[in-house]
Amino acid sequence: MKKNLWLYNLYNSVSYPFLVLFFSSYLKNKLFKKTFEWASLLFLLFSIGLFLFSNTFFTAYSPYVNISGTLLVLIVIISFYFELLRSEYVMQLKRFLPFYFSLGTFVFLLCVTPLSIFSDYFRVSTGNHLFVKLQVQVILYSNIFMYSCFTLGFILCSRKKKYS
Repeated sequence: MKKNLWLYNLYNSVSYPFLVLFFSSYLKNKLFKKTFEWASLLFLLFSIGLFLFSNTFFTAYSPYVNISGTLLVLIVIISFYFELLRSEYVMQLKRFLPFYFSLGTFVFLLCVTPLSIFSDYFRVSTGNHLFVKLQVQVILYSNIFMYSCFTLGFILCSRKKKYS
């Protein structure tokens, strides 16, 4: 059985900084925006350095990259929510597409990250069929929820406004 862990590691190293930069672009506080930009750059350097020095890029995924990336994205999403509460977008939240992205991403990361941390310890080969079934179900329903939020956001935000 061949594994493509290098592709997953590359995806993790790039997707977390992308999400941080996406959500921080909606922040109005310049200090928070710069802090998150630097944090995403540091995360990218940290993940590349971790894979280079540990020689695990092709053999295993790193839970350190997963945990630190998830924490970084959750912190920027919480900052995004506080920024929404202080803005006028809170009155038109139904028509604000980044809110749907943040909601789907937030719930997905909260559900999937704890299971991915323990997935190295619980495998089918070690006789943990129940954990593997639970992990498959949680990932399935988390993906369905996340992409449903994205789809709902696209549908609700794509309606044309009437011009008078």
